[in-house]
Amino acid sequence: MLSKEDTAKLLKKSRDNKTTLSRALECIASSAVLANLDPLKYDRVAVDGAISFRRFLSLPNKDIEDQIGVYVSVYLNEHVRPVSTPPSSTNEDNTADQTTALDIFSWADTRAVRSVIAEEIARNGKNSIVGLLRWVSNLNSFCLSKLGKHRDETFEITKIGV
Repeated sequence: MLSKEDTAKLLKKSRDNKTTLSRALECIASSAVLANLDPLKYDRVAVDGAISFRRFLSLPNKDIEDQIGVYVSVYLNEHVRPVSTPPSSTNEDNTADQTTALDIFSWADTRAVRSVIAEEIARNGKNSIVGLLRWVSNLNSFCLSKLGKHRDETFEITKIGV
């Protein structure tokens, strides 16, 4: 958990780097996961994040912003371990040199996530994952069929706000 002060610092740093707090946290989490995975087996993590679809909706005689509802879809993004990040190795003391999240994290990656989101928004909701659910004949069976199965995404993140 981040303190109010640490959150304010990270928010300022995110804005200074032309990105958002949520995108920075996504990249920090991805870097932390990559730093803790065997680099010889895993070189990337996949993340899905929430995108508000309110901008694409309208209701007759009502302001969509005044309505209660979950109007979201997701974007998919992949975070790749930088090639320049060497795998963890053994040093002179015969102890492992561990790659850290700070070795992997970059502000350029946080800006790249914003680009992925912008591309998804530019599609105006067309061919979104959530929009394609209408073609699933039995949503309950569809969701239950995923239990215990391999997932494409390593983790999910939502817009958490400051």
